[in-house]
Amino acid sequence: MTEPDPVTIAAALATRSSAGLYALVRARFADDPDALATLVAAEGAAPGSPQVATLGEVLRRAEAEDPAFGARLRREHERVQTPTG
Repeated sequence: MTEPDPVTIAAALATRSSAGLYALVRARFADDPDALATLVAAEGAAPGSPQVATLGEVLRRAEAEDPAFGARLRREHERVQTPTG
């Protein structure tokens, strides 16, 4: 499985397909009003929308600033993308 691009993760966040993924990002952005506003603006947006692209860039920066967050983000995204059963 290839590593997901931050925009792919942003698209999953926009659809709120995983409460855990959304909660992880929302908690990380809690002290950053601009990042939190970007997350909220992307809610319900189409995968190729400017809002999702912007959220992808914010996620990319957050991963660069906090590699541990990036690892948790990717693990949670992988967990929700992997079918169980």
